[in-house]
Amino acid sequence: MPDFYTLVTDQGAAKLTIAQAQGSHVDLAEFAVGDGNGAAVVPAENATALVNEVWRGGINSVSQHPDNPTWLVIEAVVPTNVGGWTAREIGVFDADGDLIFFGNFPDTYKPNLANGSARDLVIKMIVETGNSDQVQLSVDPSIILVTLEELENCCRWLRVADTATYTYNGSDQLVLIEETTDGGARDTAIVYTAGGAVQTVTVTTPTHERVETFSYNPDGTVASISAVENTL
Repeated sequence: MPDFYTLVTDQGAAKLTIAQAQGSHVDLAEFAVGDGNGAAVVPAENATALVNEVWRGGINSVSQHPDNPTWLVIEAVVPTNVGGWTAREIGVFDADGDLIFFGNFPDTYKPNLANGSARDLVIKMIVETGNSDQVQLSVDPSIILVTLEELENCCRWLRVADTATYTYNGSDQLVLIEETTDGGARDTAIVYTAGGAVQTVTVTTPTHERVETFSYNPDGTVASISAVENTL
């Protein structure tokens, strides 16, 4: 079993089963982050709460994974003004306040302004369900945040790549993309695990750096993606 993974809780599985039988939905409402009381967390199906929740907020988006219709990508953004703790666990709650999905998380320190450095923490949970149509997002439009990636995707037509250089390692894996654009340089560095899976992706521009870290389920599918953005 991998070190980091996400599972459906017992109460989550029961609600998804009922939703499938009745043709209804489970309304996902909140994303929570915990510090595990300072220790590593082992997710359990019978969990009803995080070990030690330190932040809870609205879900930014719920989408179907482009590679598999049964995978859900659930994203939350922990804002700049929250922090001072290390994220070790994540959970998604429905509109009834029940924990539906629960996972552990690579130790990631979330600073706040009092630490002299602050940044948003973007967390993507990827979880497999029998049918992604069984869940929907309860939206509070006042808390939806736009990530740097979404902003870049939305406005990609403004940036035209003039040149791009691709670098591969001895195993023919793409490890670096160096782009020259009308907006400046953009480098994408990719690091792989010993098994050949993507471990981290680092995108660097003259003003920003974004590091995405991937964790995997036992079957090799992506369990979660954590993202940290820094202003250079």
